[in-house]
Amino acid sequence: MKTKTLSLLVAVVVAASAALGAAQPKGAPSAEQLMKQKKAELRQEYKKAAEMIRKTGTLVYAHDDEAKDEVVAAFDDGSMIVLSDTPGKDSRIVRIGTDKKVTVLLDGGKELQRIAHEGKMGQLSAPDFDHASRTLVYSVRGVNGGGTATFVYDLNSRETKEIFRYKSGQQKLWFFYNASAIAPGGKAVAGWGMQRQDPKTLRFLLGFLDVETNAMKEVVLPQGWGRQMGQMCWGPEGKELYVGITAQQEAKIVRYSMDSGELETVYLQAMTPSVSADGKKLAFVQMGELYVMDFSAERGGARRVAEGMINNIKWNPSGDKLYVTAVADEEGRTRVFRIDLPAEESGR
Repeated sequence: MKTKTLSLLVAVVVAASAALGAAQPKGAPSAEQLMKQKKAELRQEYKKAAEMIRKTGTLVYAHDDEAKDEVVAAFDDGSMIVLSDTPGKDSRIVRIGTDKKVTVLLDGGKELQRIAHEGKMGQLSAPDFDHASRTLVYSVRGVNGGGTATFVYDLNSRETKEIFRYKSGQQKLWFFYNASAIAPGGKAVAGWGMQRQDPKTLRFLLGFLDVETNAMKEVVLPQGWGRQMGQMCWGPEGKELYVGITAQQEAKIVRYSMDSGELETVYLQAMTPSVSADGKKLAFVQMGELYVMDFSAERGGARRVAEGMINNIKWNPSGDKLYVTAVADEEGRTRVFRIDLPAEESGR
């Protein structure tokens, strides 16, 4: 379940109330009263979700009281890579060591300077990490101007390379800053796009960007697919891409084959796919519940392992733990939780 924001909800309530204006019957609640009511309802939802995730998950990282934290990668030794976004500040991607020491890998403000000097507040988004090549993909954009670009970062050499820059006014728009996934070996990055036509023939796209040549392979999705797209991830050999997507207004997880070019539905009414390193298991979110499914024909089925407002999932390489981004308090702030899987889910 994706985290809603109070600010967006308040804006909608205020706008709706202003539009009604004098048409409201006498004694009807004011915009301020509606705002307070919606805030209270949303806080209760957040509080309930926070209580649910703490029943099965262990809180492993919280940057500060205000930040929203998102897990980017998890390692078998317990260390992590995390994106922290604090309101009013540049976001950061950090490495959390086994000793809990925090090392800043990427600072949003400094990254924004790579593409523009007039922008303020660099926001980092849509990060993904490939364990094999130790390469991180991420996007940066200026909250108050400055443009948007996508980069890859080598964790060993600490070198950064720009692979894509957003340009407005084009027939095709690519949204790597909303969702991206780096392939095993770090040679390609998958993302989401839109083909600009009239509203009746609007089509959405999957894009596969070659990191070395910047060549883009485009896949046009069926009509009605892709208006919303969530987390995406690669299979372990880089031959399949799993995507959480809406298709004809229904949420589903689909698998795209790089060899055949075919799209196949994997699970209905589900989003946020994450495939284990051995390719045997799929974790996903369905109706606010976290499930693990075994691809093996002998075992099959999906098992519920946690509940809450979860919007990001990462496996550790061994496949016995899940690290998730989940709402952790009544204000809707997200934290990183670890889910220790029983032997039947981990395969151990």
